[in-house]
Order: sequence, then C-alpha cells, then structure tokens
Amino acid sequence: MKKKINRRIIIITGSDSSGKSKLGHLMGSHPDALFSYATTSYHKYFNEKNFVIYENKVEALKDTIERNFYYQNGGYTSDGRKWLKTDKLFFYDFKKISKYLRLQIKKNITISDFYFYWNEALILGRKNGLKTSFTVFEIENVFNIKVINHLTNSNKNLKIINIYRNPLDQIKSLKINILLRGGISKKNGFSGALSGQSNVFNYSIISIIKQYNFLRNKKVAMHLKLNDLKPIRLKTARNLSRYLYNKVDIKFIIFLLKGSRLTNYKNK
Repeated sequence: MKKKINRRIIIITGSDSSGKSKLGHLMGSHPDALFSYATTSYHKYFNEKNFVIYENKVEALKDTIERNFYYQNGGYTSDGRKWLKTDKLFFYDFKKISKYLRLQIKKNITISDFYFYWNEALILGRKNGLKTSFTVFEIENVFNIKVINHLTNSNKNLKIINIYRNPLDQIKSLKINILLRGGISKKNGFSGALSGQSNVFNYSIISIIKQYNFLRNKKVAMHLKLNDLKPIRLKTARNLSRYLYNKVDIKFIIFLLKGSRLTNYKNK
C-alpha cells in the first residue's frame, strides 16, 4: 500500500500502572481511530543508540508479535485464562495484521519503521481502516529523548502523551504478583518479583523514577496527571485538542468530555 508517512500517530506512554490506558482506551474508541490494544515496546529488541533492531532479535520479535495478536484474537494464556478477559475488539482481522507485520520485520529495520509498519498493518487489517484518520498506540516507558526525536523526525504528525500519577498511589496499584510473587516452573524455579532471577519490582520502581525525570521535558511530549482524566475537564480537553490538532476542535473536545465519564469503551 502507499505509505502515509504523515498520518497522525498518537503514542500514549507511561510507566507500569501509571494509568495510560485510561486515555488510550478512550481515544482508541474514537470512530476515526485505529487502536493498538497492546503494542510491543521496542526496548528489548532495538538498539536505542542507532535505533536499529539487534540482529539476534529479529526472530524473537516476530514470535512476540505472533503471540501478541494471538491473545488479542481471543487466545488463552498458559493457565487457561482468556487474555482479553471481558474486553472485545471489533472489526480487526488479527491474523492478517500479524502476518503482514511479521513479514516486515527484517534485518536493519528501525524503531520508526517498526511502528510505521504496525500502523500499516492496522489500516490493512481493520474494516474501513483507510477511512480512519489517526492511530493510537499505548507503549510503555517511552522516555528516551533520542528515541522520541527519531520517531518525530520520521513523522511530523507523531505526538507523545505521557500519563503519570502520584508514585505512592502507583506503587499500591502494582499487582501483588508483580510485587511479591512470581511463577514457579521446573525449568527456572522460583522467578518471583523480588528474587534474584526476575526483580520486576525493582524494574517498576526504576521506570517510575525515569518517568518523573522525563516530566522536565516539556517540548517533546504532553504530560497529563491521571487525576486530570477522571473525568477530563474542559481545560484539559482544550489543551489536548491544541496539542494534537493545533486548534480547538469542538467535536473532539465533546468526545473527550463525554467519553471520560464512561467506564466501558466500544471501538465500533
């Protein structure tokens, strides 16, 4: 398909349990939006200095993408639970999306390439995808300024929104299995969050610290506190409209004001 380099891309970021999904799910339910329910982060697979995929991570990334869309297509986890739980995603052909995206993952692909192709896959795999006007990604821990500049240089209409909250409240929200427990397997033994094998708690705390340091960068992202989204007030909605559209879009503002009062979103 013809490349749409300047399509409006909105990356909603934050650390674990910062509340980024509150805005992500809302904006993803907009009738003109494509929504990536679970977007694979670049951190494990790409060199953040030159932005190119690690040569030994190409196949691993393909496997991750295949697993990601298997879950979004209604797949079950290893313990027999439906990954989406009660959520539903309408009009997306996840098998088609997964196949297209995995074919694009090759040696020397960059971070911006990766998310460009993810956007293309959503357009191709969503009913009437070409009629939509913007795409919403939720990507955790996008705090590296060089990476952000790399992304925005590839697309002048790419915007970053950082959702943060009171760190003490955030730590309380981290699930008990992340803070204290972990899986026990024959192969790896105990891999709990506080064990030497997998200190997830430590990683989560570090990501919160990085996020608060990132708040000083006012030029590369819009920063919103979670409490400002429950519900969204007129001033916040106006600021979002100006940031995303460079104007006060009344219809978009009304959508935000009404939508932030809902608890369930339908991307129909």
